Amino acid sequence: MGIEEEKVFTAYVRVEGRVTIPKEVRDALDIKKGDLIECRVVKAR
Repeated sequence: MGIEEEKVFTAYVRVEGRVTIPKEVRDALDIKKGDLIECRVVKAR
């Protein structure tokens, strides 16, 4: 397993509950199509 790293960002919930991970975060964590990721969700407001 790789080293776990965490990036915090805010995002709007879109149609059908979709959320986009910002490109800067995807690049920093080397997230690619098909990767399994762990998500933690907290309502910001």
